[in-house]
Amino acid sequence: MRTSSAFGAVALALTIVSFDSRLSATASRVTECDRHTASQYDHQRVSQPVNEEKIDLRAALAACDRALNEEPESARYHFQLGVVLYLLNRQEDALRSLEKSAHMGYPAAHYLIGAHYFHPQSRDYKKAAFHLGEASKTGHRDAEFVLGVMYRKGLGVVNDLYAAFQLLKSAADKGKTPAKYLVGEMYFLGEGIRADKELARRYFQAAADEGDDDAKKMLRSMRRSR
Repeated sequence: MRTSSAFGAVALALTIVSFDSRLSATASRVTECDRHTASQYDHQRVSQPVNEEKIDLRAALAACDRALNEEPESARYHFQLGVVLYLLNRQEDALRSLEKSAHMGYPAAHYLIGAHYFHPQSRDYKKAAFHLGEASKTGHRDAEFVLGVMYRKGLGVVNDLYAAFQLLKSAADKGKTPAKYLVGEMYFLGEGIRADKELARRYFQAAADEGDDDAKKMLRSMRRSR
């Protein structure tokens, strides 16, 4: 009995490993949908990001439709189809596709939905905060940046400078240039953190090195005031 149980356990383990391997292969398989629409905002993309202005929208739509016919439960393909539909100005269809992806837990989908509701033409700060919050839980730097701005200004959330600083610093430390400037500003002003002019200067310099004009102005101002 013990021998039979042991063999059964080994067989079950091998089955699970085999199943996980198939899932992993499916998750990483690069398709034409990926090649046409991989987004800079998708940190789980499996191919190089494509400039939105260079996407062949007709070919991308067909490719993502094919990919979803083959793998209808792929959160990535629902996200990428949503991107294409959004660029085609089919916003309702795009949001449906993005919401399917978000419901499956895809961070980039939560981010784009949040960004949509943050935009002046479709503004709903409560919805924006929810979706950006879901994406931020996974460490999505772009979501952290926008949500940090919302906490700093009290847009759809309570005005919380400490939370704003933590989110913006996390985004900055992941390389988000505008976040580096805002963290520098918060260190300079003592918002959400004790004022520290040297740390402010470091973050301003990091942003300036990446071309941020506001950071360059602050560095010049700090040099003149010495």
